[in-house]
Amino acid sequence: MALPQRATLDDVARLAGVSRKTASRVYSEPEKVAAATREQVLAAARRLRFRPNTLARTLRRGGTTPTVGLLIGEMSNPFYHAVAAGIEHELSASGLTLVMGSSDDTEEGEERVADALLSQRVAALLMIPSAADQSYLDGERQLGTPVIAVDRPARNLLADAVLLQNRAGARQAAEALLNAGHRRIAYLASPADIHTQHERLAGYREAMAAAGLGDTAALEHLSDDVVEDAVARAALDTAEPPTAWWPATTG
Repeated sequence: MALPQRATLDDVARLAGVSRKTASRVYSEPEKVAAATREQVLAAARRLRFRPNTLARTLRRGGTTPTVGLLIGEMSNPFYHAVAAGIEHELSASGLTLVMGSSDDTEEGEERVADALLSQRVAALLMIPSAADQSYLDGERQLGTPVIAVDRPARNLLADAVLLQNRAGARQAAEALLNAGHRRIAYLASPADIHTQHERLAGYREAMAAAGLGDTAALEHLSDDVVEDAVARAALDTAEPPTAWWPATTG
C-alpha cells in the first residue's frame, strides 16, 4: 500500500489562494504578511498537515537550526540521562531544542555520531568525549560552531569544558569510609582509561595516603575491557577482601 505524499508549500498556496512567494513569506518573514493572509495560509497548512522543512531552508542559507546537539556515552548510563535532562531544561527556556546521540563510549561511535549531529546544522555541539583525540572537530570549530566538552575535557581541541570535581569528590568519599573505621577500601573502575577515572583514582589515593595507607595497588581493580559487575567480583574474590569499596563507574 503506497503512503500518501506529504503536502508541499505549493499545495498550501493553492488552497489558500495566494502565491507561493506569499506562502513562503508566512514562514520566513511573517511580519511582512497581513494578519488575515497569514492566518489564511496557516489554516490551509493545518488542513493539509503541512510542516515546513526548516532544515532545508537553513541549508540553503548556510545557517544553523535552533537545535543543540548532545553526544553522550553509553545510553544505559543514568548519569547521562540526568545531564541530558538538565541541558534540555535550560535550552527550552531559550527556545532551543535538544537532539541527542550516543557514542556507546567508543571512539568510532563518537566520530560517527558527532558527524551526524553536525550534519543537522546544530547551533552548538555538547559532547562527553570518549575518543582519545577530538582534533577532528577543529575545522567545525573554526567555522563558528561552538564545541563544549561535558564531564571530560576534550583532547587536542581548543574547547570549553564543564567538569565535575571528580578528584575532590573521590577523596571525600574515601575519607568518609576511613572515618567510619574502614581500612581495606578498594577502588573499582571500568573503564579506567578516561579523564574522570584518572581524577577519581588520584583523589582516592590522596585520602588513603593521608591515612597512612598509601600502598593501595592490591586494592585497585582497574579495567577497560571488563564490565563493572565482573570488576566487583574480582575485588571480592581475594584472600583478604575489602570491607568497603568505591565503585567509580563511567560518567
